[in-house]
Amino acid sequence: MSFWLLGLMGLLLLHYCIHCGVEWLNLRSLSTAVPVAVQDTIDASTYARSQAYTTSRTRLDITTASLDLGVWLLLLGSGVLGDLDAWIGAAGLGETVSGLVFFAALGLGLYLVHLPVHIYATFRIEQRYGFNTTTAGVFWADQLKTLVLTALLAGVLLSTVLLFFQAFPRTGWLWAWLSISLVVLLLQVVTPRWILPLFNRFTPLEEGPLRQQLTDLAHAAGFRLASIAVMDGSKRSTKANAFFAGLGKTKRIALFDTLVQTLTPREVAAVLAHEIGHNVLGHIPRLIGGTVLKIGLFLALFALLKDHQGLIQGAGFEEASLHAGLTVFFLVLTPVGLLLGAWHNTRARRYEFEADRYAARLTEAPQDLISALKRLAAHNMANLTPHPWHVALYASHPPLLKRLEALDQEAGDHV
Repeated sequence: MSFWLLGLMGLLLLHYCIHCGVEWLNLRSLSTAVPVAVQDTIDASTYARSQAYTTSRTRLDITTASLDLGVWLLLLGSGVLGDLDAWIGAAGLGETVSGLVFFAALGLGLYLVHLPVHIYATFRIEQRYGFNTTTAGVFWADQLKTLVLTALLAGVLLSTVLLFFQAFPRTGWLWAWLSISLVVLLLQVVTPRWILPLFNRFTPLEEGPLRQQLTDLAHAAGFRLASIAVMDGSKRSTKANAFFAGLGKTKRIALFDTLVQTLTPREVAAVLAHEIGHNVLGHIPRLIGGTVLKIGLFLALFALLKDHQGLIQGAGFEEASLHAGLTVFFLVLTPVGLLLGAWHNTRARRYEFEADRYAARLTEAPQDLISALKRLAAHNMANLTPHPWHVALYASHPPLLKRLEALDQEAGDHV
């Protein structure tokens, strides 16, 4: 067993230990007493059930991480990656096509490994806690659509990387970065118009007091919406949410039907004000910009590591190739990705506080957003006491209690 193979396995083990350690700390952080700030909304039995839900999801996450580690250690230690590469290379398909076939085979294999986990999570855990409304037909249709879309998108991105690095060995990373950045921007337009409707039905919010209230709110903010749509989220889950999609003239708000059913009109308006805040304050372009910068950094690092013979041979590949280098790079990047993800989430959490503050001031009723957040946390069985390390590494939203504290301060200032 070579030094470089041990190094790759060590990186995977390091990431696994950090991840599972933080998940264990998160479980230790669960409390039995209902936090005072939410006692007016969440009773003891509901809170206990939410703690049990967090425990079940965390245990499944640790099991999945263990499965991933075992699969990758097996792939590396057995030389399967090199055997697969040699078998595909013998077909004489050319470097780009061989690379695409290699990643397609690897991706399909990993998908099949994870499929039982998805089935268990949906039809056992989510079902046990009353969230799942997904039928077998919807589940398998989702899987098929996701596979096709993933294959198309991954094919485009991987082809871009492979072709540019072949054509321009020294500057390929730059051209690939520019091209992928355009794809990222294009997806902001394509996703709400054509991709999301493949999975859900979006219908205009019906005329009435709620629509008028939301329209007036957007007008007061000077914010033009292409549409306010209700998405049939109840097709898959009882969980409630809302999200913003699109750029420019494609901007639209989507409210889960479960959200409209769970919250009062004033609370729905507060949630909309929060989403408007993200856009008025420029959070969406900043997050997209951060993603583009990360992609550029990854490609620049890949340019430095793609020809590292020790790492490539350590992973079991007999000959160096772009797809072999890219596979090794993904493995080396795992711990780095954890740190970059933490940086991204730090910015995202700050933006959530800013959007909360904006919503409180736009509606001139901080209590409406406070009430909405409490009801959503109760409805979705959110973990109210996550460990700080779990928040730092994985949470894109601040803990509910921190958001309530900030909004209470805003309410005091408002008075």
